[in-house]
Amino acid sequence: MVDLSLGRQAVFAGVGNGTIDGGIASVRLYDSRVKLLGYYGTLPASEQKFELIGDQKNNFMLGAQVIGNPTDYARVSLSYMRKDIRPESYWAIRRDSLNNPVQVDINPTATAEEYMSGDFNIDYKNSLCLREK
Repeated sequence: MVDLSLGRQAVFAGVGNGTIDGGIASVRLYDSRVKLLGYYGTLPASEQKFELIGDQKNNFMLGAQVIGNPTDYARVSLSYMRKDIRPESYWAIRRDSLNNPVQVDINPTATAEEYMSGDFNIDYKNSLCLREK
């Protein structure tokens, strides 16, 4: 089974979480024992406005997650996420060394986040064989 979603998306995929204007695709394989999920999109405009951000190539999030269920009571997952953020430049009034107001162009530096994670879960309640007397 394949799922594809386009538009403004809420991403919850292991280490990848946030909101993107893009797409999420997922595929289930081997009787739904393996799920592959990938996403890519630009970050939304400030204050979640209904518009696309201006600098799309420098403000994006991408990632993937692989989830496996080797047994009915165990789950294994690996996830990866990369997020690049470059805030817009702006003009501001600052004081020089003589305390005179000077207009200055502020160019914030770009930031990037990159994470990888692995998870392993066991449902002990269903995995233990308990006998009643």
